Amino acid sequence: MKNVIDELAKWGCDIPSALERFDGDKELYTECLKIFASDENFDALKKNMEDKNAEEAFKAAHALKGVAGNLSLGILYKNICTVSDSLKAGDFNAAAAVYPEVEKAKKEYDKIITE
Repeated sequence: MKNVIDELAKWGCDIPSALERFDGDKELYTECLKIFASDENFDALKKNMEDKNAEEAFKAAHALKGVAGNLSLGILYKNICTVSDSLKAGDFNAAAAVYPEVEKAKKEYDKIITE
């Protein structure tokens, strides 16, 4: 069985800063990683991006941004930030241009978390 934390580190996540936030509790961190993988805001973001509902897409992206940041999820966090910040600035097209990268990073994240 692979070590999820080691795999995330290889993927570019800042594990030391994440574990600092979790007081070094790797078990709690790993549990939170699994919970985040099924966060309903991913589905909400996808639906609202497809529907071009910028306001609701922003709400979902902003929620994901906070959790991804606390978990120090590298490229997933970076892409979610770009989408969230673009939506906040009222630039739906910029958000839509980056959104496929969020989906790609989420698939990579899911693969690490579930294997």
